[in-house]
Amino acid sequence: MSLARTAWAFLRKDVLEEASYRWNAVLGLGGIFFMLLFLTIISDFVGPLVADRIRPYGGSYFAFVVLGLGILSFQDAALRQLARKIREAQLLGTLEALLATRTGMPTILVCLPLSVFLQTSFRVFGYLALGSLFFGLSLEWASWPAALVVLAGTVVAFGSLGLVVAGLTTAFKRTEPVINLIGGLSIFLGGIYYPLDQLPEWLRSVAHLLPITSAVDAARSALLVEGAHTIEVLRALVPLLVFVVVMLPLGAGFFRWALRRSMRDGTLTQY
Repeated sequence: MSLARTAWAFLRKDVLEEASYRWNAVLGLGGIFFMLLFLTIISDFVGPLVADRIRPYGGSYFAFVVLGLGILSFQDAALRQLARKIREAQLLGTLEALLATRTGMPTILVCLPLSVFLQTSFRVFGYLALGSLFFGLSLEWASWPAALVVLAGTVVAFGSLGLVVAGLTTAFKRTEPVINLIGGLSIFLGGIYYPLDQLPEWLRSVAHLLPITSAVDAARSALLVEGAHTIEVLRALVPLLVFVVVMLPLGAGFFRWALRRSMRDGTLTQY
């Protein structure tokens, strides 16, 4: 079976499963709307305090935070949602059955998180669309080709990190402490709610080691900065690309090892 047909089979299964929960989409949009409403209230208080510091990103604290949370959603998808899918596949026995077919491991690694990232992309689009329609989010300077480059780099980078967490889920069953640690560090050091220059210099150095820092910076450059071009966004993405080069083979290798270990020990279907 070709990669395209396999990917479609994975997507179709997940779409049909999600479609059985008819109120999910409505409740999800409602949650996005109220989150944006909350952010507008917060931005009225916080925005004037950091206006000078976020001026390079257009000066709107509301837009600054919305894009930060959008990128954080992709990380959450790679860590929590991918781990959840692995856990469900273990409990239902579909992971073991899939490994018994001729589907190659690279194909599984590509297709398994497709629906997770697609659903997250729609969620982030909902943030941008509802923010623009009802809350004054301005994207007049957005460079959409650059934004697509950022999206691709972000998905691959977080997907690499997600493979490590998926391997931990397969081998050791419980990954909540690791996920919470990464999530907490990202919120604190990733520049989600405030500019990084608010932090001490030594913490800024640590922050730049996190992939979310580069992804957030590149996304804001692509969508909020007047006159930003793809090449300029690529420069902001360089640390993220370095992370991908290092972490992607490590994550894939670790996931392979975790699967083999679980299959050898007979614990693949246990959780």
